[in-house]
Amino acid sequence: MVPGSSPGGPTRNENTNLRVGIFLSIVIAMDQTKITFGRGYFHKYKSLAGNNLNHALEIIEALVIYCPKPSELNDEDEFRPIFTASKLSEEGYRSEIEKWVRRCLSTRNPMPTEEQIQLELNALDQEKLDAIALELSKQFYGDVDKKHRVISMTTSPHNHHLWFEYAKDYSGICFEFRFSPRFTTMYKVDYVNQPKTLDLASNEDFDQLKVVALTKNLKWADEEEFRMVLSVPSIDDGPVVMNNKLQLLPNMLTSIYFGFKMDPNHLQVLLSSIMRAVPHVRRFIVYGGIPYKDVIAVRF
Repeated sequence: MVPGSSPGGPTRNENTNLRVGIFLSIVIAMDQTKITFGRGYFHKYKSLAGNNLNHALEIIEALVIYCPKPSELNDEDEFRPIFTASKLSEEGYRSEIEKWVRRCLSTRNPMPTEEQIQLELNALDQEKLDAIALELSKQFYGDVDKKHRVISMTTSPHNHHLWFEYAKDYSGICFEFRFSPRFTTMYKVDYVNQPKTLDLASNEDFDQLKVVALTKNLKWADEEEFRMVLSVPSIDDGPVVMNNKLQLLPNMLTSIYFGFKMDPNHLQVLLSSIMRAVPHVRRFIVYGGIPYKDVIAVRF
């Protein structure tokens, strides 16, 4: 939390016209899986160290943003659920396992006969189910890493933790984007203090999405993250990722926030790029950390 701020977060400076995402919540009644969607304005913090200045210029000039694999994210537990198997003796669980086996076998070519399916089912006992769950936990991450990309953002340019950790103590930059549900889905990340587990027999897409991609440990809670979870290759009419980069649409980049400790040479390069490519975006200098009691953005 920023020194001097309220438990709800930094006090908003009304002169900045701060714009944040609008949150929509839905509850899946079957299993009480709750997923929160966001729409509106989202923010991406970046350091300018090393080659990151070029990445920032690419966002400004080409309107493309890098989409890392799950394995490139800073949380080693990302997309790593622990698969479990309930007890076959539990009421109704054996029938759920039968449905799971039939779903798995339906992908085989040629399709197995009913006799072959029954042989598979009859061979399953608790020891084999537990072994399958353990093996799946190992294999799952590699498959997900090949097929998905993630863009992590938040809903405020006034997050002291992100300015300090991701924008290198106010020497970096923060981009503001406006996304509509027609372009992409922004999912709110939830933070928990227990391991992420997923039952073998689970067939609820929202449940799997929640556990695998939208749950992190409480130690990351200060990030207040919303994220895109993108498929490679894209599915249906979703956003297209090419060479691990997402092409944004014109006018999605709405504001740029510069940390007050930014190298003057970096600032000059960035401002020149902005005036050439996106002169309409709003520009702010952001002050925070010691000796400031709050995170303050001043438009210029």
